[in-house]
Amino acid sequence: MDLSGAARFEAEVGRAAAGPGQVRLEVWAGDRLLAQVAVPVTGDRYPWSTVAAGTTAQVGGVHELRLTLHGGFRLASFRFAPAADDRRGGAAARR
Repeated sequence: MDLSGAARFEAEVGRAAAGPGQVRLEVWAGDRLLAQVAVPVTGDRYPWSTVAAGTTAQVGGVHELRLTLHGGFRLASFRFAPAADDRRGGAAARR
């Protein structure tokens, strides 16, 4: 994925109920953690909530990404956006 200009990570997630331990989503480029977000309870598997976090490091260019899901939740989509939150730009992925 081309991460040029990416400064923010956003994801659409759904989580039915609270459970034991932390529920979070991590995004990695190689051995670098780019973003980590907590996943809120949405009340069912299908209502989606947007979670977001700034990236922990500026990485430009094309990278293979690894998304690590901790806990029971569903991921509908994710995207990287520029710092100015320009909704017309950014790299996006949808399942």
